[in-house]
Amino acid sequence: MSVLTREEAQQVLNIMESTHFAVADNVKHSVVMEHVAAIELLRARLAEPEKEQLSAADNYAHRLALMLECMLLSPDKTWNAANNLVGEYHEAVRKEHEAAGEPYVSGFGKD
Repeated sequence: MSVLTREEAQQVLNIMESTHFAVADNVKHSVVMEHVAAIELLRARLAEPEKEQLSAADNYAHRLALMLECMLLSPDKTWNAANNLVGEYHEAVRKEHEAAGEPYVSGFGKD
């Protein structure tokens, strides 16, 4: 399933509203009602406040800080968990960069 951006959803709504009357004249009542329902759904979704998308750094900051604290207290018991968490973080950042069309290079420059 693909997700429309707000701009794309607004474009779809504009097209649907502009063609609604032409559709209403040429098709059955049930199709027109589905068209009206889709328009109303788009209007409602566009009226909702936009949710702020957190970056990977924001999503992982708390967990990474806690893991660092655990590593300082007991490095031998938390080494694997810390390595896994750092790997998850780098993967999330890599995906973020790919989505933005940027190359990803880790802080160590090895990627």
